[in-house]
Amino acid sequence: LRPVGVPGAPDCTVLTDPIRLGNGHVLAELVDRAVLGRHTLLMGAEGVGKTRLLEDLAAVVAGRRVLLDGAAQKRARRKYVQMPQTHGEAYTLVYVAEAGPNGRLVDALAKAFHELGILALPGIPPGMRAGACDEYAWPEVKKLLRTVDERQQAVVESLHDLAGGGRAPRLLIVLDALDRASASQGLFLRELQ
Repeated sequence: LRPVGVPGAPDCTVLTDPIRLGNGHVLAELVDRAVLGRHTLLMGAEGVGKTRLLEDLAAVVAGRRVLLDGAAQKRARRKYVQMPQTHGEAYTLVYVAEAGPNGRLVDALAKAFHELGILALPGIPPGMRAGACDEYAWPEVKKLLRTVDERQQAVVESLHDLAGGGRAPRLLIVLDALDRASASQGLFLRELQ
């Protein structure tokens, strides 16, 4: 697993110490939905713990096993929450802490895709992207993809290529603070879906 953009998340490390979590049935449901490839919109009033839940989801994707409290165990019908570890079915988390403004969202996704070696760069065939992404540092990529629109198109093209049988692991894209997203981001967010 390669968590990208998650502050403090270890790279390629499985955390074995379980953490105890109340209301873990919601986390269990989020994990189940991610495994099934379902889109999920998490809504709630400010301060109810949405961001904390997404941070816990990031920990689960990174390999942490979460021990649920008694009530959550009953509701989730399990004792632990963890991502399945089947061969070839790893999840790569792309966590964007704030969805707005549009340029920041696009840059966060483009930079994460660059780090993963899957960003569509001009004139580079899909099979050679990983090498090109390794060769070019992020500031150089921003010179190749000069505008937010060009970077947005590169992100969308990367996702289309992955959906068509790309070589990367399954992506779990988490966008926090969507309430701060502008109306102009709606089409881009729809394209991400």
